[in-house]
Amino acid sequence: MDVNKEELKLMIDNMTWSYSRINNFVTCPYMWYMTYIKGFKGEQNAFASSGSFVHSILERYAKEELYIWDLLDEFVDNYDEQVPYNFPPNKWVDLREKNYNAGVEYFSNFEGFDDIGEIVGAEIKVTTDLEDWDCKYQFTGFIDLLLQDKDKEFIIMDHKSKSKFKSKKEQAEYAHQLYIYAKFIKEKYGKFPKMLMFNMFNANDIVKIPFNEKEYNDALYWCVDIINKIKQETKFEKNVDDFFCNNLCNHREICSK
Repeated sequence: MDVNKEELKLMIDNMTWSYSRINNFVTCPYMWYMTYIKGFKGEQNAFASSGSFVHSILERYAKEELYIWDLLDEFVDNYDEQVPYNFPPNKWVDLREKNYNAGVEYFSNFEGFDDIGEIVGAEIKVTTDLEDWDCKYQFTGFIDLLLQDKDKEFIIMDHKSKSKFKSKKEQAEYAHQLYIYAKFIKEKYGKFPKMLMFNMFNANDIVKIPFNEKEYNDALYWCVDIINKIKQETKFEKNVDDFFCNNLCNHREICSK
């Protein structure tokens, strides 16, 4: 490690945290170290760039920068430019074609979010504190879409490129992010959201999670627990997973696994 213990402690103590910054450590401590301590951005991947592209289209729609009839053309006309990376090889299907076709189908059938609620805002910056005894950790993020239903209850929506969650456990892990955002909504508006939603756009499906106070507290505990583990870490060892390491990790070109 090129950073000494004193420098490392100072950098971590002064960090502003986000869900991705916390969760990336769980995925791979070495990837976390290279990204947030060494400052290497690395290389994007096809799945991430495709997801970011669809996020951008939906954000511009929510902000009334694109109209609903513009979305399909925006996706089709700019897909190759916005997704320049190769998808992993697959002997059963062309993943690039599958991903493109999923986007075409989604925007061909897209009818907006009026059936869910009225749009309050998109890409809303989140700022809050996560507390652990006498410590406070600054947390930031962005809510993809905030809506209010007919009863003026809040709904947090996160756009996801995943087609589905592998299990209820994985779904609950992803929901940690939205529960932290729910803390910000409570602080800003005086009440928790009624519902958390994942817009699984590649499957044209909405996953609904009614707000649950126990799961909310579990999410807060999880975030603080991982931050404390990061503060205690000294080795930042590699968590080797062949598919992730070879296709998804931003540092796949420089990491020898």
